Amino acid sequence: MLARLDERLAPCRAAVNREGTLLRIEVQAGECDEPDVLAIVQETGYFAERTADSPRVDRWFGSGDVEELSAEEADVLATRWTNDLRAEGVVATSPHLTEVLRLILLDAMRASARSGVVAVARIEPDVFSSVFDEADRRRVTSWINAKLGHLAEEAKPDDV
Repeated sequence: MLARLDERLAPCRAAVNREGTLLRIEVQAGECDEPDVLAIVQETGYFAERTADSPRVDRWFGSGDVEELSAEEADVLATRWTNDLRAEGVVATSPHLTEVLRLILLDAMRASARSGVVAVARIEPDVFSSVFDEADRRRVTSWINAKLGHLAEEAKPDDV
């Protein structure tokens, strides 16, 4: 999305905060027409308004930072999912589960960044073979598919 915004708003640049809750368009005087910028941003589904004061953000991530941001997001989600799997009694925590989940998520995020399409993460049947026995593998894979089920439903019309 950031690359598409950069392309449509050139020479202006788009960036998001780490959480992805704020979008900033860097505009220099005379470079971009403000009504066009607001309209294009709103087309992406964001609420757009001009603001005089900038929110306090530790770091903004632009289209060149997608790999780094994806890696951070995959780490956060993998840790959260590992904790959820344990808390929900799906499986006992395995020392390698977080890393396996991080790799699956990062691969899916990289594919989405390349294609511009958010899709269901592809889980190879033997991806958990070094982490779990067959019964645990089935439970974890089923849990992940349920977690990502809304993506599968959204992806169906495009896949047909």
